Amino acid sequence: MRLPRVSPAADVIDGKLYVIGGSSSKNIGDWGEVYDPKTHTWEPILPTTLDLTAQKSVVQDRLVMGGKVYAMDGLKIELKTNICLVEKCLRLVSYSNHSLYWNDPTEDCVWRLVRGLEELCDHYPYFFNNHNSLANSGGERSVTLWWKSVVIQPPNYHCTKECKTEIWCAGLSFERRGLKELWGFVEWSKNMFTFEECDSRFDFLLH
Repeated sequence: MRLPRVSPAADVIDGKLYVIGGSSSKNIGDWGEVYDPKTHTWEPILPTTLDLTAQKSVVQDRLVMGGKVYAMDGLKIELKTNICLVEKCLRLVSYSNHSLYWNDPTEDCVWRLVRGLEELCDHYPYFFNNHNSLANSGGERSVTLWWKSVVIQPPNYHCTKECKTEIWCAGLSFERRGLKELWGFVEWSKNMFTFEECDSRFDFLLH
C-alpha cells in the first residue's frame, strides 16, 4: 500500500481491493486507497468521487462499503455485524431477542420495528439468545440473520452438562409498505451447528 494503516476497513468491490481508514494523516488523499490487480497499482480514494464513499453520510459516524457497515472511531474502523443495508439506504439493526428495527435516513431518523418476524422471537421457549449478526445475502431485499442460542432446560434454567449451544441461521426478505412500515418474511431457518455444552464466551463460537 501507499502508507501503513492500523485496523482499516477492507473489501473487494468490482474486482478491486478497497482499503479505508487506519491512518493518522490529515491529507484527504490518504483517507483510503484502492488496488487494481490488473495494473498492480494502488491509487488514492477521494471521498468526493466514488459512490462507496459518498454513502458515508448514510450512517452517521459509519462507512458503507460493499453493502457492509463499518463503525468509524478515529484510526479504528470496525465491521458492525448487527447492522446492514436493505435497498441501499434502509438501515437494519438486530438485537438479542431477534427484534429488527429499521429507518430510512433520507426521510427521518426514527427507528421502527420490522413487522412480521414474530415467529423468530417465538422460535423456542427455552432459547436464550445472547448474540446475533446480519449479513446481506444477495439482492437488495434479502439478508441472513445468524444467532447463537443456549438451550437451557427447565425448571432451573441454569447451565449444566445437559445444556447445549446451537448456531442458527435464517434467510429474511423484506417489503416496504408505505413510508412507515417495513415487513419481514422468514424464507427459511436452519440449525447450522450444535455444541454439547453451554458456550458462555459471548460471540466467540458464532464468529
